[in-house]
Amino acid sequence: IKISSNNSVDWKSEKGQELIKELDIKQVPNIVVTGELDKQKDVKTLLEQIGKINNNKVFISEVLPPYIDVQTEEVKGNFEVTYLTDKSCAKCYDVNVNKGALENLGMIVTKENTVDISSKEGRALINKYAIKSVPTILLTGDLGVYNRLAIVWPSVGTIEKDGTYVLRQVKIIGTYKDLKTGKIIE
Repeated sequence: IKISSNNSVDWKSEKGQELIKELDIKQVPNIVVTGELDKQKDVKTLLEQIGKINNNKVFISEVLPPYIDVQTEEVKGNFEVTYLTDKSCAKCYDVNVNKGALENLGMIVTKENTVDISSKEGRALINKYAIKSVPTILLTGDLGVYNRLAIVWPSVGTIEKDGTYVLRQVKIIGTYKDLKTGKIIE
C-alpha cells in the first residue's frame, strides 16, 4: 500500500460531519481510507476485514474502546481497575500481570488504584464483594462495550449487582492467599 497523503479531520467539523453522514460512521476516532481500493485484490480483502467499504472509502466499523459515540457524543469504554493486594504475601503473583491480560482483550485502563487488604478500603472491598482470594482485581466503569471481556469474564469472575467485575479465579494466574484459611496456595 502506498500512502500518497494523509490528514486529520475533527469529527465535529463540517468535513467530519460530512464523512460521518456519508459513511454512516458510528464511532470516533476512526480511519477513512480512500483511493484505488480495487487495484490489488489482497489489499481490498484486508481492508474489508477491518472495516466497511462505502462509496469507495473504507472505515473501521467497530473501533476499540474508549471511543466517542457520534450520536450521543458520549465517551464509551472508560473504566477503572482496582488491584487488591496483600503486602504480607511475598510469594503471591504480581497483580499487575492482570493489566497485560486486559490489554490482550483490547482494553486500555483509564484509571488504576492499588489497595492493600490491611487498609480500611481493602477490608471494605473484601466484605462488600465476599472476596476469598488475593491478589485480585475489580473493574468498574463502562465495561459493556468490551465484547471480548463479555466472552471471557463468566469463566474467571463475577459481575456484582452494582456492576463491579470481580476476578474470582486467581488460581489460574499464580500463587495466591486464601483469605479464609490464611494459607498461601502455590
